[in-house]
Amino acid sequence: MNAEKYNKINLGKFDIYWIRLLIQTAEIFGWTVVGYKLAYQINGDYGIIGLNLTMLISATITSGLLSKSDFSFGKRIIKNAVLFRIISFISFICAWRIEEYEFIIIGGICSGIFVGLFWPTLYKWQRRAGIDFKDWNAFDKFSAIILIISAVLIVEWLGSGVLLILSLLFLLISLIIISNNENIDYEKDTIDHAMNKTYKFTWMETFKYPAILAWLEGFLNNSVGLSRFLVILSGTIVIGELPKILTLGGIIAVSTLFGALIPKVLKKIVPEKYLVNIGILISLISASLLFFESTWFFGIVTITCGSSILFPIFKSEVESGFEKLNLGDRCWREYCRNQGRLSSSIILGIFWVINQAIISTFIVVTISSFFIAIVWFTKSKGKWD
Repeated sequence: MNAEKYNKINLGKFDIYWIRLLIQTAEIFGWTVVGYKLAYQINGDYGIIGLNLTMLISATITSGLLSKSDFSFGKRIIKNAVLFRIISFISFICAWRIEEYEFIIIGGICSGIFVGLFWPTLYKWQRRAGIDFKDWNAFDKFSAIILIISAVLIVEWLGSGVLLILSLLFLLISLIIISNNENIDYEKDTIDHAMNKTYKFTWMETFKYPAILAWLEGFLNNSVGLSRFLVILSGTIVIGELPKILTLGGIIAVSTLFGALIPKVLKKIVPEKYLVNIGILISLISASLLFFESTWFFGIVTITCGSSILFPIFKSEVESGFEKLNLGDRCWREYCRNQGRLSSSIILGIFWVINQAIISTFIVVTISSFFIAIVWFTKSKGKWD
């Protein structure tokens, strides 16, 4: 490899990290904190469920269309994704000023399109630039801790409008960097097209091992996230006199911290082949803690540790599984994962509407953890081969 090409790859890595940090900042500020805060303020528990549901319907449709298309995963897709996120946050600003829930729904739909376009393309960029996913995941988590604490403090002291304006500013900066950067120009990718035409994903493949594992991981991930929003923002469980948004930020920050540290510690003392077993065990034990009010916060924190152990391993497992099915490296994982996330939103939403109590989160999270254990251990015995 000549020096010029080597330098370009290194610059590309740095630029991808920088772009992701800007977009992550906007996401935590404008979506995780303000989006759900506004949804609850305007329409209560139904607002939270509706925002999550509309985003995931949009994300599932978008990632499904993208996976079956001939589009190359290049700058154009990322730029369009960021533009839809900008529209989403402008819609949230309208909701903040006018207090009409329709703008929350529009924001959810546009953010879903962003999710369906952005993540498959970003993962593709990571692989092309030679970025180690485990390093990337650690960077993402540690930066998220600082950002979520900053976000809840700003929104509590200065209000939602300031945070939304900052989110738009970060998105605009990222859009400028993407548009003017030649180090991340991965537009030409004939392999994508060739692999896409080798084999088509049909409904039969949804019953194959990699698709089911991706579906279940997405189901668990969204169940935990939606449970946090519903239980904390509704005030079902409170921490003293602490404002609900500060409680939410604190729980997400602590969960993310432990989710970043514990997997790194375990990897140093536990052989990698046992890590999934430990992650599943932690998830099952943590899910049982969601049954009681006194242990709910501890359970929602520790289950993040379990899912953080599982996430990078399952990602690699699913991608290699799709390659064995001759499905190439289109975004089938993200498509199946979004289907799982959408299913969890529907099921947990129904349970919460019927019984607005922590028992709803216990049932849904426990069932998803249990099925992950079944699928993984039956696979290790060769039942899916």
